Amino acid sequence: MSILSALYFLYRYISKTTAYKTREFNNDIRIDNLLDNGIKIEINLLNSITQIWQKEVNDDNDLQSAINVFIPFYWIKRNLFYQSKKFETCVRLAYEVNDQHFYKEIILPHSIETVTTYFQMQKYTSLYYDKDFPENCIVDLQFIN
Repeated sequence: MSILSALYFLYRYISKTTAYKTREFNNDIRIDNLLDNGIKIEINLLNSITQIWQKEVNDDNDLQSAINVFIPFYWIKRNLFYQSKKFETCVRLAYEVNDQHFYKEIILPHSIETVTTYFQMQKYTSLYYDKDFPENCIVDLQFIN
């Protein structure tokens, strides 16, 4: 029985890893295509923000979460010791193409204050969109790295 369980978990791990790599590869192709063939426009980062919100990120993966249910020490560690919080900030940017309004949501691994500071320092950036489907776009945020 335990061998079957181990084989099942191994199969699930391999299938998730393979699916992730395939999605990542397809996404890289789409990004390269937009950078090479897309239409470039400049956007004002601060003026184009329509909505910005922050959420706390849980670093536990599925296996850790399942194990932590059965280990009471996790609760002690989480509640008695200092742990820095990790945040994600979601930014909704508006842009206009041929008098039509479109929106792009971006998730950044920083707090709202950090993202706002980056946007205030940079002010303008490039947005590349597909001429046939303007809702398909990418925003150049290399200045954040």
